[in-house]
Amino acid sequence: MHSLLPDVDQTLPEELEGDPEAGFSLLELSLVLAVMGVVAASGLSLMTNRMAQAKERVTRDHQELLFKTLANYALSHNHLPCPSATLTGIARDSCGSPHEATGYLPFQTLGISSKSAKDGWGRLMHYAVHPDMARTPDEGDALDQLEVLCAQKDARFSISSPEGDERTTARDPVAVVLYSQGSAFGQTPSITEQINSAPTLSFVDSPLSENTSAPHRHLLTSLRRDTLLSHHGQFSCPGFVANRRRLRQEMNIRGEDGRAPAPAHHPQEVREAHPWGGGDD
Repeated sequence: MHSLLPDVDQTLPEELEGDPEAGFSLLELSLVLAVMGVVAASGLSLMTNRMAQAKERVTRDHQELLFKTLANYALSHNHLPCPSATLTGIARDSCGSPHEATGYLPFQTLGISSKSAKDGWGRLMHYAVHPDMARTPDEGDALDQLEVLCAQKDARFSISSPEGDERTTARDPVAVVLYSQGSAFGQTPSITEQINSAPTLSFVDSPLSENTSAPHRHLLTSLRRDTLLSHHGQFSCPGFVANRRRLRQEMNIRGEDGRAPAPAHHPQEVREAHPWGGGDD
């Protein structure tokens, strides 16, 4: 009786019967794995770069918000806040020396959340202020106090490039510096990063670099006083000071003693009536 099942040996494809070229060789498998490794590494590198860019973007956005908050604080209190010595975000009572004028952003004193004061890596940003612009004014005329803030001309900050070129000006000195350590936190700092982290008013503003021999990972932004108040507070120090001087001249012409007139309005009301603090003439 013949079996109805087909003869298996006779139905096997010829190419599987001892063909040495069937399937992948070890060399081919090695090449495939190598290509897959390159593709995976490229994808991981691209994803890492995009994550870093997102953190940098968050940091820059928060810095813009913080500059606006600092400008409004200055116009409301007639001085800038001192830094916080700790992560609590409470400003020092005074900061007359460079050592005291550097620290952490005083987010509690500014009345904002700690989240807004942190960088894209979730760490509280560092803050430095011009000591003379953070001096708590004496009791008296609020407009006189604001004029003192607008009249400061000493260049207390030193902002330089990696090549040592210093950018300062006496007429409109740097008022505040904000910087994030970025990915440098917990890493061995480079020379430029050491300068920025020192308790001084000397800083290096350099493009971001992951150069292993001399990296610069700090996201640093500095603003001059007039730029801070005009761009972020819609208030012109030059225009405000010019109007104050004009008022004194008019009083002298009228035979008055020449002292500044008693304020009829709070600086906030003056700013609302004259968004740019008056003309710049």
